[in-house]
Amino acid sequence: MGKATISDIATMAKVSTATVDRVLNGRAGVSAANRQRVNSAAQALGYPPYQDKVALPSRPAHLDFFLPLGRSEFLHDLAAAIRDFAAKLPLVASCRVHDIGGLSPHDLVAALGQTSLRNNGVGIIAVDHPVCRAGSLRCRQSACSIEP
Repeated sequence: MGKATISDIATMAKVSTATVDRVLNGRAGVSAANRQRVNSAAQALGYPPYQDKVALPSRPAHLDFFLPLGRSEFLHDLAAAIRDFAAKLPLVASCRVHDIGGLSPHDLVAALGQTSLRNNGVGIIAVDHPVCRAGSLRCRQSACSIEP
């Protein structure tokens, strides 16, 4: 078989080509079951961006991490480890670690408000508070990619 196409993946996964496009480009609007079927079909057909069973982004990623660094040696070490790890990944274009100053929910929301919409992923360490949840939800809806 030649090079796999989006149509091949759609046929194998029993979904539309639009669904395949949404999954492969990381867009919303696809059920978890269909996302799994598409990813499995793409992997089985050897469709890029799969390499060694790990999904790779189609473009270099821009990542932002928000940490309440303060005087915590652990969090400073974590920030350094994040930067070092990201620097070794060929598909990470930028990785910024932001010090949100402390555990104040309002400091987190202010820091999130300063984030560029050019990022592909956001990592947050924060208290479980309604203001933090609302801020992360606004960020998620504005094209940030936040994993709970």
